[in-house]
Amino acid sequence: MNCRSVGGSGAAALSTLAAAKLSPTAAPAIPDFIKAAAAAKTIIDTLDGIQSQYVPSEKRQITIGDLNGHIRFENVSFSYHSRPTVPVLNNATMSFAANQVTALVGPSGSGKSTVVALLERWYEISEGSISIDEFNIQELDLHWWRSQVALVQQVRGNYS
Repeated sequence: MNCRSVGGSGAAALSTLAAAKLSPTAAPAIPDFIKAAAAAKTIIDTLDGIQSQYVPSEKRQITIGDLNGHIRFENVSFSYHSRPTVPVLNNATMSFAANQVTALVGPSGSGKSTVVALLERWYEISEGSISIDEFNIQELDLHWWRSQVALVQQVRGNYS
C-alpha cells in the first residue's frame, strides 16, 4: 500500500492555494501545520511499511451459512508488533455462548479492545486458536467474517 501516491500533487496544489488565501490569518498556526505535516509523514511511512497478512487461499474461502455463534478463545497469546516483548494476552482461554449479548468489562488496558480486534482478525494471534462453532476463524473468508461481527463501543453519548 502506498498512501503517498493517491492525489499527492493535487493535494499539494490545493493546499498551496488555500494557504496563500488564508496566510494573514493562518500565520500564527504555521508551527502547528508543520508539526501536523511531520506527524502525517510518520503515519504514512508506518502504513507504507505494513504488509498485508491476508493472502487469499483455498483454506480461507470457507463461509458458513447458518452460524450458531459460540465463540471460543483457546490458549490465545498475543503481543502488538510495536511492543513484541509485552504480552497483551498470555495463554488466554475464554468462551462466549451463542445467542447471548456479551459485555467485556474491565479497567483500561486490560485487553477488552484487543479481544474484539483479534475476533475481527485485525491482528494475527501468535499462539492458540479462535473458533466459532468449532471452525477456526483463520479458515473463514476475511471479508465475509468481518461482515458478520459487530462492535458497539462505550461512548458517553450512546447511553445518555
